[in-house]
Amino acid sequence: VDAQISERTEGQKSALADWWSQIEGWRGQECLKIIREEACSAIRVDDLAKRVHASRSLLEKKFRLLLRKTPSEEIRNVRITQAKRLLLSTDKPLAEIAYETGFEYPEYLSVMFKRLTGENPRDYRKRHCPEARD
Repeated sequence: VDAQISERTEGQKSALADWWSQIEGWRGQECLKIIREEACSAIRVDDLAKRVHASRSLLEKKFRLLLRKTPSEEIRNVRITQAKRLLLSTDKPLAEIAYETGFEYPEYLSVMFKRLTGENPRDYRKRHCPEARD
């Protein structure tokens, strides 16, 4: 966050610092840490709410207010980011990548991947790793 703050104007710095202090105030950093560490272990929003001793509705409201996304969206984003890493750094099949990133079905990973990146996992792998096999 400090690196992000140093590249901004004074008004932006103040707004970003205020936003970050609000996240700290409601255990937002803890939520984000849990999501980053456990998203691929099939963590659910209800599990996250229990871990930070908050109701699901409060968690949803705070995420929308401060992060402009839902906890579910953040969990999905982390999973898709990990799927991208695995697509580029391994030759594992999509079914295995789906399992490792917390998706129950490879088809659902494909749907979410395309929704968030604009391309399906196979095309993404081919575009970024031309030597990748089919």
